[in-house]
Amino acid sequence: MAAAASLPSPFRNMPSCAAECRVRGEATVRRRAKTHANKRCVVKLLGELVASYELGKPGSKASGSIRQEAPQGIYEVFPIRDPKATFRSRRACSDAVHRMLRETPVLEGFDLNRANWDEFLPDHVAGVVFRSLGDQAGRYDIDISLNIWVTVVEDMAECCICLSYLVEDQDAVRLPGCSHAFHRSCLTPWLQRAKTCPMCRAVMPSHVLYSLMHPPKRQ
Repeated sequence: MAAAASLPSPFRNMPSCAAECRVRGEATVRRRAKTHANKRCVVKLLGELVASYELGKPGSKASGSIRQEAPQGIYEVFPIRDPKATFRSRRACSDAVHRMLRETPVLEGFDLNRANWDEFLPDHVAGVVFRSLGDQAGRYDIDISLNIWVTVVEDMAECCICLSYLVEDQDAVRLPGCSHAFHRSCLTPWLQRAKTCPMCRAVMPSHVLYSLMHPPKRQ
């Protein structure tokens, strides 16, 4: 059940042209002798994603971090029907790893195109896998342990009520679904009178209203 998030999290619902996405990662690869007799092999992705969000001008180094999310676990299992074809070359292996990352739920919505990586992690993983397997692709399962850090830079947003910029030292929220952004202090009085987004009149579910009206206490 998705509660209303602090400003950055729903950035991933924004059009891709509205934000800059920076990705870096590290990974280790381990092959395991198969415990099953069929020709398939299994690739497991295990690790963590840490996403942080900034308000600023995409492409500029001067941007203010507004939130870093708690690490999210990655655990996905991908059966490979034809290991020899999938791992026939480094390029084929890199493409397969890239596809697995894009299909991992916690990474959905982030732009994982090659140009957004500091160093393209699928290429690194592919090199290790390709060297490790050699011509024995069908004999092993593969565990890929990884850590991925994603930074999303959103162009400076305005509160849709007071029209002032939302900056890092202010309590900003973005409504899930419609993605309209507000200062909490501007939004709360409105929600006490109406149960809708002030901009588009989208009805806010009860759990979203509760989380907006009862924000977690800051330490």
